[in-house]
Amino acid sequence: MIFDTKKILKQYPWLLQKKLPMIISSNYDGLISASLLHHHLDWELVGYYNHESLWISQKAIDDKQNIIWVDLNILPK
Repeated sequence: MIFDTKKILKQYPWLLQKKLPMIISSNYDGLISASLLHHHLDWELVGYYNHESLWISQKAIDDKQNIIWVDLNILPK
C-alpha cells in the first residue's frame, strides 16, 4: 500500500494540530508512537490501556470529546 501524505493531511488536517490529548496502548509501539507525537507535535499523553485495564487522567475525563486514540489494538474475532 502506498500512502499519499499530502492527500491524507489535506483530508485530515487535525493530524498536524499541536497539543492534542492522546490515549495509547501500553506496548512498545504505543510508547514509541506517543514519544514521536509528543516530540514533534507536543501531543499530551492522557491515558493508556492494555487488554485488561484503561488508565485515564482527569484531563482525559474533562476533555473526552477531543482525545485521539493512537495505536489501537484490533483483534480478529
